[in-house]
Formats: sequence, C-alpha cells, structure tokens
Amino acid sequence: MRKIMIVDDNYLSAEGIEKNIDWEVLNAEIVHICYNGTSAIDAMKKEPVDLIISDIEMPDLDGISMSRQALDINPMVKSY
Repeated sequence: MRKIMIVDDNYLSAEGIEKNIDWEVLNAEIVHICYNGTSAIDAMKKEPVDLIISDIEMPDLDGISMSRQALDINPMVKSY
C-alpha cells in the first residue's frame, strides 16, 4: 500500500483531498496531513511516504522547497 502525505496551509483543501478520494481503491493510505512545509518535513523524518500532494504557496516553507528537502530524506518520493 502506498503512503500518501497531503500538505496544504488551507485546512479545507487538505481535508477535501483526504475525504473526496477513495484511497483504498487506489491501494493507498493517507499517513500524514500537514498544514505547512516545516511540519511536513518533520513528519517525513518520522515516517517516510511514497507520494506528496502539496500546495505550492505556503507561508513558512513553499511546496517547491519542501519537495527538495523531502527528496533529501527519501530520493524515491514523488511530489505533485
């Protein structure tokens, strides 16, 4: 089963992605929902993921910079 992380500073967007997709059919599970890039990096250090679905514009650490750091933790992670 693929491990998914959702990162978005907009709570409603993050929750909408989580609740409106049938993850089980996709052989995936949401293991982290983070509301900023820094907490996403911290979460990845504790439990790596296979896929990151992220907002680009976030206040503390934007999605592009967060993705670069995530690749340092897990070079096989995919970001969208």
